[in-house]
Amino acid sequence: MIKSSSKAQARRRIISKLDGLVRQLVLARDGCCQRCGKTENLQAAHILPKGHYPRLRFELLNVIVLCINDHLFFAHKDPIGFAAWLENKWPGRAQDLQVMAATAPRIDMKELMIALQIETRKL
Repeated sequence: MIKSSSKAQARRRIISKLDGLVRQLVLARDGCCQRCGKTENLQAAHILPKGHYPRLRFELLNVIVLCINDHLFFAHKDPIGFAAWLENKWPGRAQDLQVMAATAPRIDMKELMIALQIETRKL
């Protein structure tokens, strides 16, 4: 078994904290599922996948609130339908995010942590 380095573990902890701060901010911003309006079992869903677009992982414009059903069984299972719905609800947002992804600078996670913590204190 290979143990991960303490540096890798620290990075994962920071990413986890940042994900939590982004989730908190997006839940406060949206308040309910943006597709169906439910207020239970809410998740922070990425418009452009965080795996393919890591520089947009913490970009608030790239994250919306969806209930677990709409996140897993609509956004993930029907990406074409999700893209059409997204374009109807927020025209041009996906294209703007594509441009941001192509031009986004590398993320300074410590700086981002401070900025997001300040924003969550305002809630």
